[in-house]
Amino acid sequence: TYDEKTKSLTSFGKMKDATGAEMDGKWVVTYKNENERSMTMSSKPPGAKDFVVMMEVKYKRVADKAK
Repeated sequence: TYDEKTKSLTSFGKMKDATGAEMDGKWVVTYKNENERSMTMSSKPPGAKDFVVMMEVKYKRVADKAK
């Protein structure tokens, strides 16, 4: 789902850990501006109460030096 107020797109699904056990997954892409965004990947192992952030990636567009 997309939240216009926070400019973020949130997805939920299933993923597997290193042992092959299935767990819930959550991915959030936040659009800071035209040139920057970030993505966080979280998981909720079986029996866990909340999602835990596993990874965050920050993207920033590089100026086109060819122009």
